[in-house]
Amino acid sequence: MTMRPEPLILVVDDELDIRFVLKKTLQSLNYAVEEAVNGTEGLTKALELRPDAILMDQRLPDVAGYEVHLHLLRLGVRIPTVLMSGHPGVDELARAAGIQHFLRKPIDYENLQSFMTELLRPHVP
Repeated sequence: MTMRPEPLILVVDDELDIRFVLKKTLQSLNYAVEEAVNGTEGLTKALELRPDAILMDQRLPDVAGYEVHLHLLRLGVRIPTVLMSGHPGVDELARAAGIQHFLRKPIDYENLQSFMTELLRPHVP
């Protein structure tokens, strides 16, 4: 397994403008970023790249974001996943799927750095 100089974040969203802003913002915070345009591509890239975290839209054109997360769990892959949505009630759906992190759209990009720092902080028992 090769070590990356910076954490790798997989951004899964079908909206080009959101992917673009997230990518540029995360890169400015010294994260490496890969992108996926739908759930199927996101699942494939997550399995291939094993990113440090996934930022994933709930409403994807092919499969819901929480379903991608559940599929990864069934395969034994545990990657911190952040579900993003502008729709009310999705945070409860995220928690029911075992996703502990949620970002409401529109995303507060100014607070993204502290959010990502907390997300990727090693958990000490």
